[in-house]
Amino acid sequence: MRGTPDLGISAMTGDEALPRKNGELAFNEPWEDRPFGLATALTESGVFNWADFRDRLVEVSAAVDGHGGETGHYER
Repeated sequence: MRGTPDLGISAMTGDEALPRKNGELAFNEPWEDRPFGLATALTESGVFNWADFRDRLVEVSAAVDGHGGETGHYER
């Protein structure tokens, strides 16, 4: 969905805060930074809105979890 870019994705707080270790973004696997970077770049360029992306990711994650899925966050 095309929308205005969301600035400050890396500065989110509360439940939406990105996982960090010692102030740096934390990923469980080395490849996980790629889908995150892609989603961030598409959001910042206005291709879609971060809130829309987040809401869709929550929907997909709930559907996978509801069917006994064992995939990780970035695999979804």
